[in-house]
Parts: sequence; structure tokens; C-alpha cells
Amino acid sequence: MQVIRPGGDSDNMPTMTLGRGQTFVTWSSPQLAVQAGAPSLASFDVPYEVVANVSNPGDQPVNNVRVSVEFPPGTRAVSADSFAQVLPNGVLWEIGTIPAMTELDLFMNVTSQSPVQLTIQARGDGGLFSEDTVRVDVFRPSLSLTAQAEKDRYEAGEEVTFNIDVKNTGDRPLTNVNLKAFGDPNMLHPERNTRELGNALTDGPLQPGETWPTTITFIPTASGRRCVNFEATADGGQRAVSEACVTVINPIPDAPALTLSIESRDRVATGDEFVIRTYVNNSGQTPIRDIQVMLQYDPQLQLLQATEGASQPRPAENLVQWEIPVVNPGQRVPLEGQFRAMATNPQSLARVQAVARDGTSANGEHVFSIVAGAPPASPPTGTAPPLLPPATTPPRIPGGPGELPATPDTGPVAPALPSGPAKSDRVQVEIFGRDNPVRVGQPIRYTLRVTNDSDQVDGEVSVRFNLPPGVAVERITQRRSPTGGEFDVKAGAIYLADIRSMRPNETVEYDIVMSSNQPQTFELNVESVSRRGPGGVDSVQTEVIP
Repeated sequence: MQVIRPGGDSDNMPTMTLGRGQTFVTWSSPQLAVQAGAPSLASFDVPYEVVANVSNPGDQPVNNVRVSVEFPPGTRAVSADSFAQVLPNGVLWEIGTIPAMTELDLFMNVTSQSPVQLTIQARGDGGLFSEDTVRVDVFRPSLSLTAQAEKDRYEAGEEVTFNIDVKNTGDRPLTNVNLKAFGDPNMLHPERNTRELGNALTDGPLQPGETWPTTITFIPTASGRRCVNFEATADGGQRAVSEACVTVINPIPDAPALTLSIESRDRVATGDEFVIRTYVNNSGQTPIRDIQVMLQYDPQLQLLQATEGASQPRPAENLVQWEIPVVNPGQRVPLEGQFRAMATNPQSLARVQAVARDGTSANGEHVFSIVAGAPPASPPTGTAPPLLPPATTPPRIPGGPGELPATPDTGPVAPALPSGPAKSDRVQVEIFGRDNPVRVGQPIRYTLRVTNDSDQVDGEVSVRFNLPPGVAVERITQRRSPTGGEFDVKAGAIYLADIRSMRPNETVEYDIVMSSNQPQTFELNVESVSRRGPGGVDSVQTEVIP
């Protein structure tokens, strides 16, 4: 360019444009950016995750990139990326180079004991710097929950009430306090028939130190260990859980309570006619069905007649028998027999025994004396023979009363005959199954009867029976003594506690309850041995269905 004439400040020459144009310049550089993320709410001293996204949005790589975060007191890192350095008061990542248009996520798990503000900083060569801050509110648990049933054992179908206490252990009121209960598959609420139940605190916030007591009721539908889980919640992420369990057993069936009583005169004379009366009582809660009552008497007595329902008399056996279809709870059925004393006997014995279809039994006896009396006189002409006193209506069985014709007076009284059937002179056992068939897990009940079938005292009576596979003994009860039901298990067999002494003709009865954990058909074999030698044996078969 050549200047033809310089201009001056005072000349009036117009400005002359010599040339005009434009051009474009592209700046090439790296960039560094960081973005932090974390949950807005965390629990006291419970780990939560913090994420740092580091990126290079420029068109040139960033070298010597370092990312760091410092922790305030009460905050610490429990884990981080494998290449990170976890320090007591922070975390450091030595990344190196981040290529252009590249981003990288960094992770760490942190615990805090108070609200915290975390600042994550990224630095690179050339003075590149970026930071981001994230705040996390930390709440201290202030909700406690306890739940307990009123007792430890219940029967299936029985209401289980749980006492629950929800308490605010913090220093601030808790709002929107709720309680939920979750029963297992065999625990149902009695009114809603559901496993889940909710309840809410409706009278304002739960103040610091205040306890909210409440109750929830469930009904177990099956035996076993039954549990209910409880959960209490409140605003601010407050939550507490608890579990309460009870042991549930199947209802124990009411044992039939069959009792007998027998009454008559204590002293009669030969030729006298008198009545032996027995009462069959059901003092239990369930009906007793198909009861066979047998009255056995000595040969010195002659049966004249018996109340309605008696079977055909068997004078040769000195026995009269009745069949009662049912005796309801609280019912008392009288049975009577009219006898004539034919010969003297200082210890005459009348024995009555009742056995029901389910094996329930009872015994009774009456001892009286028969003394010599005046020769029997013929009744005056026209005078009717004495009648039995009226009795309440007994169960009726077709057949009507059994009667024996009167024996004419043939002179001197015959000598006394041997009484009763022949004895086995050993201890006899009888076992009756009261539940057959029965389902798996349900009670299997038996009645075991041990009798000293001799006229001598016996003792040291040992009774044993086998224990089939899958069968467990729930309990054994001796009706005579509460402690007599003790037993031992030896080599797959059950040994009852020894009976120290048994009087002649004495009977001891046991109630046995067992259960089976599998479908099967098994046989229970019972045997006895006493001081006098081996005793009797008996068996019963039981079917267990699914």
C-alpha cells in the first residue's frame, strides 16, 4: 500500500474505503463438566448411593483428570469404584485422560448420621475445573414397635389377640402413623377373613416419648407355629417392623365321661325279694353311644325280673344285660333288677360293667350279706306280687323285659354254687381304638384296660406296646392316678410306668392319644407281664388317611 498524500486532523478530505471483507475462525479446546446425584432422603447410618457423571463435551481430550469429594464429620464411604481411593474423609478418582465427547459415571456408597451436602469437584490440565453439589437429608429412626400374643399356646379356631406398642423414641412429633399386620397363610382376621389388616393413629401426631397401644386379633386355622408380621410407618421415612409367633395345637376332643353307680340293701335274708339298682351317667360334654351294660351276680341270687330293655336273661351265667343306644351329656339312666335271695353268703357281690362303642367303660360293685331267714311263706290268696318301684324312662330296645318263672319251693335250699366264670390267673390287657379311620396329624385315641383276672393280689405289672413308624405319642393318662400316665420310650416301644399292686379282679384304665405324620395302616400290639409271670396280649388296627 502506497500513501499518496497523508491526511491531517484539520483537512476536509472524506474517508476513502480501500477494501472490505470477512473471514471465520474455529476455536479448538477441551472442556470438563461434572454432575452429582444422590437420594434426597436417607436413613441414619444406612448406606446410600452417590453417583458423579464426569464428561468432556469439547473436541479435544482432557488430560490428568482428577475427581474428588470431601466428607463432613459423621459421613464416610463404605465402598467405591475399584480404581478409586477411599480416604478417611473422602474419595479420590485418578481418571487420567477423558477423550472428546465422552462421559464417565463414578459410584460410591456412603453412610451419614446427619443431613449432609456433598460437593464433587473435577480438575484437569489447562486449569479446567467443574463442580456440583448434592444434598441428602438424613433422619434418625424414632419409631419402635413391639408385638406379643397374650399367651404362647392356642388351639386351632381360638382367637389370638396380639398386644402392640408403637412408640416415638425421637425428639420430634411423628405424623401419619400407621400399622399393618400380615398373617401367615393359616392366620386370618375373624371379621374380614383376610391375612392383612391395617390400623391408623387417628388422634393426632405421636409425640416424643409417647406410646400408641393397640390390639389386633387373628384366628389360626391349622396347627403348628403360626406367625404375624407387623409394620409401623410414619412421615419422614420412619419405619419399624416386628414379628410375633404362637404355637397352635388341634383342639383336644372332650373325653367321654361314663360313670356307674350301684345301690341296694346291705343285708338281706334268704327268701327276701329285693332290688339292685344301677345308674348309667354321662357327666361329659359329648353323647355316649351304643352302651352295653352287664350286671353279674352270685349264684345265691335268683333273678325275678329286670327293667325294660334287658336282653334275654341268662340264669346259668348269673348275668343280665342291657343295650342303651345313647346317653346324652348330663343324662342319668336307671336300670333295675329284682332278685330273690336263695342261699346265705356273707360276702355276696353284685358287679356292673358298662362299655360303649368307642371303648369308654365304667365299673361298679356292691357287696352285701345274705343271712339265714325264715322259710318262705306262700303269698296270701289274691295278693299281687310286689312290683318294682317306678323308674325314669330308660332307652327302649325291642324285645321287652326279660323274666324268669318263679321257682317253686322244693324243700331244703341247695348248697351254694361256685360263682363267676373261670379265671385266667394272669393280668389281661384290652385295647380299643376310638378313632378309625383318622386323618394325618389328627388325634388318634385309644382306651387301654389292664385287669388282674385272678383271685389273688398281683403286682409289678408292666405294660408295653409298639410304636409304629411315623407315629408319635401325644399323651397317656391313667384314669385312676394323674401320675400313672408316665411312660418311657425304649427300642421303638412304649413302656408304661409299673403298677405296683393290683387287687383281685381290679381294672386300671388308660387314655392314650397318638398322631401319625403319614398315611398308613398300622397295628398296635399290647402285652403285659407281672410278678406272677407273663400276662395277656391284645391288638388293634388303625387306618390313617391323607
